Amino acid sequence: MRKGENPATPPWVTTVSAGTQASLIAHTYGMTQPPIYSQAANVQAPIIGVTPTLPPHVAPQLPLMTAHYQLQQHQQAAQPLGNMVVNLQSQTLYRHSQPMAVPPLNGVCQVPHPGHTAVSNGHMTCPILPPPPPALPSAALPNGVPATNGQASSQVSHNQTINNDNTNGVQMLRTIGMGKYEFTDPWYPKEMLKELNQQRRAKEFTDLKIIVEGKEFEVHQNVLASCSLYFKDLIKRSSRESAKGAEKLELTMSNINAEVLELLLEFVYTGSLIIDSANAKILLEAASKFQFHTFCKVCVSFLEKQLTANNCLGILAMAEAMQCVELYNMAKAYALQNFPEVANQDEILNISREDFVSYISNDSLNTKAEELVYETVIKWIKKDPGNRAQHAAELLAVVRLPFIHPSYLLNIVDNEEL
Repeated sequence: MRKGENPATPPWVTTVSAGTQASLIAHTYGMTQPPIYSQAANVQAPIIGVTPTLPPHVAPQLPLMTAHYQLQQHQQAAQPLGNMVVNLQSQTLYRHSQPMAVPPLNGVCQVPHPGHTAVSNGHMTCPILPPPPPALPSAALPNGVPATNGQASSQVSHNQTINNDNTNGVQMLRTIGMGKYEFTDPWYPKEMLKELNQQRRAKEFTDLKIIVEGKEFEVHQNVLASCSLYFKDLIKRSSRESAKGAEKLELTMSNINAEVLELLLEFVYTGSLIIDSANAKILLEAASKFQFHTFCKVCVSFLEKQLTANNCLGILAMAEAMQCVELYNMAKAYALQNFPEVANQDEILNISREDFVSYISNDSLNTKAEELVYETVIKWIKKDPGNRAQHAAELLAVVRLPFIHPSYLLNIVDNEEL
């Protein structure tokens, strides 16, 4: 009991007793103001530390606490005090905090180690609660999961499990009304395709046989028709024309390669396929011909990333033939912007006259010297002079001769054999 207090008045201080080793230490705390502690706190000996939780509005520094230690000198501790639980009747002081270590506190009293006795009763003043660490962000925890000492609790109530049923971060159960939930399995389409592909490979429940270059492909009509408008119409027409009662519909095709069809079917049943620079153009042509629109987008996206000065004109011609507007505009813009590099490639010498004239006559052609355009025209003609020399006048008409330096005209253009 502290000085100046009336012994007859019952103290407001809660008597604290050791929960694990009551025979070793009896503790009494006295403070200048009533403390606020959680209902259950972990305390470590020989110095009592509390793992608190702190709300934002609590001041960072709290009052100091005066503690009296009374040790039974006639008994020796068999081992250092491990830990004990102190139950205090009050409300929670801190919230959303992480476990922290309280540094050793300097005091007058001495706590005996094994084989030693206590020196005397002591008086110790120390800050019992240091400033709280930053609270764990609520966004880092799953919705509705309670936090304990700054960490997510492993126990979730049954209602929270129903409302927050997730698979790899994807919400599967969504509330749509009072007592109504919408269940969505994000892996369902992939698992279904996997099963359908296994049935195709095992030739189970297949009702369509496609024969290409002597090789047979057995597939499901509804699966193929759902991915290709071409096959959808072809299957409808063939079903009406085929004999009734036939087990499987047979189609013989000659306008596609067997290897390409196998790749297309692999994409239809799995949704994935490896594309490289060697098969991208062939796959795009087949996908465009048989109206696999999703696969067309995949090939176009790949070719846009593969545009170079060496292939942009070839991709431009292919996109124009397939009426693929997106790829055509991308390849055309790349060829016009990179004319100095394209002019040094052999591909420009192999394009048709119409494409060559349309290319070099474009006002958006990026060239700093008109001499380069003239030299490109001469190289294109000399690639096949027997058939191209007759178009020399038409080709030279698109060269902007006024922009060529006079000395170049006198020394180079006038001396050209063509």
